[in-house]
Amino acid sequence: MRKVHHPKIVQRSDRRWMVVCEDCERDRDSVTPVGINTPVESRTMAELLWENHCERRRFAIRRGA
Repeated sequence: MRKVHHPKIVQRSDRRWMVVCEDCERDRDSVTPVGINTPVESRTMAELLWENHCERRRFAIRRGA
């Protein structure tokens, strides 16, 4: 069973945004999804990455159940 991830949107000191996911950092058996821990210029883009990560995990859980 896959664990539900809880990513967060944070703003860096250089004013760029990042989606961080401690669950991904702890999961050594999986590849970290594209966009996680990648600085982006807008909060809107960070929100899209966050939504994508949440949807991806929900889909994987439903599909695997």
